[in-house]
Amino acid sequence: AAVPTRLRVEQWAFSFRELLEDPVGRAHFMDFLGKEFSAENLSFWEACEELRHGGQAQVPALVDAVYQQFLAPGAARWVNIDSRTMEQTLAGLTQPHRHVL
Repeated sequence: AAVPTRLRVEQWAFSFRELLEDPVGRAHFMDFLGKEFSAENLSFWEACEELRHGGQAQVPALVDAVYQQFLAPGAARWVNIDSRTMEQTLAGLTQPHRHVL
């Protein structure tokens, strides 16, 4: 990842949203998460953001892909979510929509 300016880093310190919206900041954060063995959490968030902002026609396929990759038993990049959230998500999978995840 590129070396950020001091101002950029200060903006990230001020707002986590600034960090996530900045491609350089997000790349550095992903590197950090990789070292912490938790990069799948940011990847899950990115996939959910793609789902929220993507085309309506792609929603069912994206919901299934995100579920299979991050939430299904034995998922390759499994993320840990609480049981209540998982129950709500599983119920929402029957009629997928962009805010199910």
